[in-house]
Amino acid sequence: MKVTANDGILVGGVLITQKVATVAMSIVTVICLIWVLSSIFWYSLTVSGVCIFGHGAFRDATMVGDEDSMVEMDGDLEDVPFLNAKTGEEDEGMEVV
Repeated sequence: MKVTANDGILVGGVLITQKVATVAMSIVTVICLIWVLSSIFWYSLTVSGVCIFGHGAFRDATMVGDEDSMVEMDGDLEDVPFLNAKTGEEDEGMEVV
């Protein structure tokens, strides 16, 4: 850039000023960044997809779904309606919609 500080530099019969050199370097930088970041994007998307598929395929969902495996909560629990709600029954202070 110091070479083009005064009038510019003559390359192959074309005068390149500091402004033209800056714009050209900016364009080359943007093109390089797009190329590098697009590769990283597709790599990240692929790896996250594999992780999501693996989690969905191998997760342990035995505690989900049946009411026989529900665990009773013991201890100092507050008397809050949503903690003590019965499924399918109307509780005091709680509306069934």
